[in-house]
Amino acid sequence: DRTVLSDGYQSHADNRSIAKVFFPADQIPYQDGSFSFLLSEHVLEHVPNVYKTLKEWNRVLEQNGVLILFLPHPARTFDCYRTETSLEHFREEEKRGSDAFEDLHWEDWKTNVLDRKLAPQYWNLPKDEALKTGSLHRHVFG
Repeated sequence: DRTVLSDGYQSHADNRSIAKVFFPADQIPYQDGSFSFLLSEHVLEHVPNVYKTLKEWNRVLEQNGVLILFLPHPARTFDCYRTETSLEHFREEEKRGSDAFEDLHWEDWKTNVLDRKLAPQYWNLPKDEALKTGSLHRHVFG
């Protein structure tokens, strides 16, 4: 039995992260059924393709494995003016094969978070960097 602490970005290693391995949430470098549980803290709202990510998490879970998700509650975060992401939106991303950090979510983020002077830690982050690093919340879960 082992616990693997991971992060999607090597750059977070210098930011008090306790992660030891780094890989994207939808490309886990472990065999099928490797884990009895998967704990995700504030990740799913950042990924470009939620269905693809959930399929990957299911792949690495053993049969009857447990997925534990911590997601930000919009009313308690800077997502408070944003609309909950619909299942249809997730289906469209899956159909499109969305893997890139597209502009699609930028306008909503800018209008409903940055322009409202919320999330000051992101005010000076250029658009390209926000998209590339996955900093913004692409999706809102209610």
